[in-house]
Amino acid sequence: MKKTNVFLTVILFVLLVACEGNKQSNEDLIIVDVSRSYPKKELVLQDFMSVEYIPLETTDEFVTQGLVQDVGKEYLLLKNKNSDGNIFVFDRKTGKGLRKINRQGQGPEEYTRINEIVLDESNGEIFVKSQGNKIVVYDLYGTFIRYLDLDRDVSSVFDYDKYNLICYDMSDYHSKGKDRGGSYHMIISKQNGSITREIFIPFKTINTPVVIHGEGFVANYSYQIRLSNGRWILD
Repeated sequence: MKKTNVFLTVILFVLLVACEGNKQSNEDLIIVDVSRSYPKKELVLQDFMSVEYIPLETTDEFVTQGLVQDVGKEYLLLKNKNSDGNIFVFDRKTGKGLRKINRQGQGPEEYTRINEIVLDESNGEIFVKSQGNKIVVYDLYGTFIRYLDLDRDVSSVFDYDKYNLICYDMSDYHSKGKDRGGSYHMIISKQNGSITREIFIPFKTINTPVVIHGEGFVANYSYQIRLSNGRWILD
C-alpha cells in the first residue's frame, strides 16, 4: 500500500458560516496558528482516491520510458520521450506487453513523429497526431487505415464518441493579444477530419503563455481540454 508523508508547514483555512445581514462574529471563523510547527502526518493514498497499480511487463522488446498516451478498458498505449516512433500496446488488466508498433517515416501511411496518440477501442483504431496538420489512423496491430488531412494544427486530441474526436485549434497560441472571434475548440469527424461542430468560448483577447523573441519562442504548455468525472472541461 503506497503511503505519502505530507509535512504541513502552512495551513490557512477560513470557513464562512451563516450570518445575519452584514454582521460576523469571531465564532464564524476557524483560525489556525500558522506560526506553529506541525508534526508529520502519515496519509494513505487510497483514502483520497481510487488507485490501481498495473506493473508493466519489462522485456528486451518492451522497455519503455513510461510516457502513457491513453488508457482504455482493454489496452494501455505508451510511447518513449524520444522520437524513436515506437508505440507500445499493453494489456490493461495484466500489464502484459502485447505488441510494439512503429510506422515512423516519410511515406503517406507513416508519421514523422508522435505528438499525441488517441485510443478508440469502440472502433479498434489508434489515432496518431503527427507534425503539421496530419492525423494517421491505424488498427490495433499497426495496419494503416486512413489519414485525416486537417486544415489547421490541433492539439489536446481526445476520443469524443464513436464517430468524432474533440480537439483544440493551436493557431491562437501564436496570436497573443488579437481579438478572439473564432472557435478554437471543435469536434471533428474520425473519418475525414471535417469539423462536425465548433464550440465557441467568448474571450475579449487571447492571452497565451508564449514568449517570442526573434526566431525562437518559449511556451508553458497547458491542456485546453480535459476530461474529469465524465465531463469535458474546456479552457
